[in-house]
Amino acid sequence: MSEQRSQLFIKQQFQQSLIVEVLLITFILINLIVIAGYFLIDSISDVQQLKRYLGVTVAALEVVGFVVVYRFNLKSSHRIAGPVFVIERSLKSIEAGDLSFTMRLRQGDQFHEVKEQMNATVGELRQRLAKAQQLARKLQDQSSPDEALVDALLRELDYFNTQAPPPPDTTLQR
Repeated sequence: MSEQRSQLFIKQQFQQSLIVEVLLITFILINLIVIAGYFLIDSISDVQQLKRYLGVTVAALEVVGFVVVYRFNLKSSHRIAGPVFVIERSLKSIEAGDLSFTMRLRQGDQFHEVKEQMNATVGELRQRLAKAQQLARKLQDQSSPDEALVDALLRELDYFNTQAPPPPDTTLQR
C-alpha cells in the first residue's frame, strides 16, 4: 500500500495562510529591489558607476530581505513549533500514565483543533480509567468477587483496544 498523499491540502486554511505570508514577503522584497534599481537608473548616467551602485544596492537589499524573511519565518514558526512541543510533552505524559493535564496553547498558535481533540480524548480516557479503578477497588474490598462488578470492570477495560497494529507492508506497489 502506498504512503503517498492523494490530497495536496490537508489543513487548507493553515497551509494557505503560510503560503500567502511567504509569497507576500517575497513579492514585497522583489518590488523593493526593482524600485531601487529604477531610481538608480534614472539618477546615474555613467554606466560603470550605475553597475557599482546597482550591485551594492541589490546586495544590501538582499541582506535586508534575508534578515526580514528569517525573522518573519522565525516568528511564524513559533506558532507551529510551540504547539508541536506541547503535543509531544502531552504524549509523553500519556505514555507515563499521567492523564491529569490539560493542553493549553497561545491564542495565535496553530493546531487548536488538535488541542481540543487531545483534551477530549484524554478526558474520556481519564473517566474510563477512573471508573475501572473504582470498580477494581470495590472488588479488592470484597472477599469473594461479585460477578456484576467483574463484568462492569471488564466492560470498562474492553473499551481499550490493546492489540498492536500489523506491521506495514514493505512490498513495493507497481
